[in-house]
Amino acid sequence: MSRGKFFGIGVGPGDPELLTLKAVRIIENTGVLAVPKTKDGKNVALDIVSKVIDISKKGVLFLDFPMVKDKSILKEAHEENASKIAEILNKGSHVAFLTLGDVSIYSTFSYVHSKIVKMGYDTEICAGVPSFCAVAGKLKISLTSMKKPLHIIPAVHGDIEKTFELEGTKVFMKAGGSVKTIANEAKNKGFSVLGISNCGMDNEREITDFESDEFGYFTTVVVKEGEK
Repeated sequence: MSRGKFFGIGVGPGDPELLTLKAVRIIENTGVLAVPKTKDGKNVALDIVSKVIDISKKGVLFLDFPMVKDKSILKEAHEENASKIAEILNKGSHVAFLTLGDVSIYSTFSYVHSKIVKMGYDTEICAGVPSFCAVAGKLKISLTSMKKPLHIIPAVHGDIEKTFELEGTKVFMKAGGSVKTIANEAKNKGFSVLGISNCGMDNEREITDFESDEFGYFTTVVVKEGEK
């Protein structure tokens, strides 16, 4: 029996219309969908896909990625997840790991993918629309221009002030708890600051008050130089 193939599928930030044709084709021809396990049992990536594809007859593999810093616990979890995927691949079924945005950007997929590759399985990565590109579209702005760099920064980076030493546009992803700090620093530097929460989702909103509003996990903030 031939072994199945392991796919990493970027499903975009939330709008099902941003699913690529390639992603739709692969998912339609894959028997098992793998997604990170959540506390409430819901999964945003699955919800996005279900609006375009009938997944009612597909198997769903929920994988546990503990939110801890202990490297030994994380390593054990990643190995266990890889083993679960391998069991399905050995039966000849394809497995598609669904992730928000693009697979290559801050995705839990990478932890499992490297182990599956070392185990000798065939894999394929299907690029998706990154959240910051979708945000730029919603804001009707260009992220950068000729000779100007673009920096993609996880808001949990820890040293917001230091990141402002970088030349060019700065995009802060998953910025929920850091929005006010980012906005204040941008204001002090004379830079423009824009943002969107839950881009592409039903509760999407553009940020208009960086001081008073409350900001969710899926908040992206764009800081541009030389614009007030």
